[in-house]
Amino acid sequence: MIDIDEKVSYCFIVLLLYSHKNFPFLFLLFHSTLIVQFRHSFELGGLYWSANVVVNQAFCFLSVYLYGQYSEENVSEEVMVTLWKVVGGLFVVSMLFFGGFLKLIYKDYIKTFSSTNSGPQFLCNKFHISVTDSAKFDIFGSHPSYYKRIDEELMKWLNDNWEQWEESSPDWFTAEAIAKVP
Repeated sequence: MIDIDEKVSYCFIVLLLYSHKNFPFLFLLFHSTLIVQFRHSFELGGLYWSANVVVNQAFCFLSVYLYGQYSEENVSEEVMVTLWKVVGGLFVVSMLFFGGFLKLIYKDYIKTFSSTNSGPQFLCNKFHISVTDSAKFDIFGSHPSYYKRIDEELMKWLNDNWEQWEESSPDWFTAEAIAKVP
């Protein structure tokens, strides 16, 4: 039988090894809080975030079950019934709120909950659909590994437009922005 100290140590090691960007705090934040903004491709991604919602809800029920089965205290039937009602009620309330949220948001955003786009895919797609040079130039605010697959296209675009930007000096074409170009 594993004692509590071993369980805590094991959980800490798992969190450390499988954490997002190797920061345990961010791992806990992303996976436990279910903050909707973390479904972005630069963070968890839509499908992975949605799966975390399901797992999070399942763990609530699993926790009550495990408490009832393995608690060293004598847990009365009344306490277990109350716990099941509380967890079940909270589940219903959270699903109602989530359903209301989905009903009220901009309908084009619903697909982001099942998106499998990675950060690099999102960034390259954003570059391709951007209309203005300013919006396209924002790509250089991300790590170069995110736009490596379109390096040649970026170099051609920069070469075709650089002289024009130097002559017209648009507001977004600053020394700070230029410094981000590798």
